[in-house]
Amino acid sequence: MTDAVSVITNVGFPIFCVLALGGLVWKGFDKITSNNAEREKLLYSMLGETRAQLDDAIKINASFVEILSELKTNMSNVQEDVAKIKSALHMKKE
Repeated sequence: MTDAVSVITNVGFPIFCVLALGGLVWKGFDKITSNNAEREKLLYSMLGETRAQLDDAIKINASFVEILSELKTNMSNVQEDVAKIKSALHMKKE
């Protein structure tokens, strides 16, 4: 407190207020900057995890595409076989 009074006495109250507010602004800016850096690190780690999960999902989807393609081929084979059986039994196609 005595330091503040001596600064006010030496430089004047308006200059002291400007210096004090400048110090507060600097402290706030420093805190905001450090918080942003922490958030950025967290976001990058989350992006990395999300990318890994998406890569896994892409692999799973690719395997489903292969399975569905195989099922489609099998289904068309079954339809052809049913058509052959119907024609062999002289049944009408539906």
